[in-house]
Amino acid sequence: MLAIIGFFHGTMGSLRAWNTIKSFTGSHDVFLSAVQREASQALGLDPSLGTATERERVAARKAEALWSRRGVLLPLAGAAGISAILILLGSLRSATRILRPSDWGRAAWQLGALIGVPCLVLETIVGDLHIRDLAVALADLTDPLSVTLREHVALQRQVLFALAALSAFYMLGVARYLGSAAVKRYFASGSEGTD
Repeated sequence: MLAIIGFFHGTMGSLRAWNTIKSFTGSHDVFLSAVQREASQALGLDPSLGTATERERVAARKAEALWSRRGVLLPLAGAAGISAILILLGSLRSATRILRPSDWGRAAWQLGALIGVPCLVLETIVGDLHIRDLAVALADLTDPLSVTLREHVALQRQVLFALAALSAFYMLGVARYLGSAAVKRYFASGSEGTD
């Protein structure tokens, strides 16, 4: 069960890291125009909310806030991507070698989980800053529905913290479990002479 969760966690984390790196390694103008072009999708704005000019202004403000943090987001995405790949490969190697355990898989999986915890904390802090930026930008909308949208943003913050808590629980639990003496002995005994 832990390996199945590790597979999904590693896959999604790798894809998310790749998308972040791809977004911020282009030029500022390309990034800004991409966010403005897809303002409704990128920001979760209802296309009927406010005027097109207001939505574009909110998107530009949000894009500038994101771009100004790229110096943090790029290395963080790189570290999170390494963690996700280690979790993915380690859990796959460990799960596929049940009859002949792989200590390499166990060690990679544990290392990925340990690297992932500080990355998760930083990602949560940055994600919270993004949500606050969006809430401030939404204050510019004159549409009455913007009140509802601001409530939705508050819900996004709660979801962010809940998902971060679940991920941290998984990674800390996996790191502790894989670091236990019994698990180390099991994997080491199966990998002697095979790895």
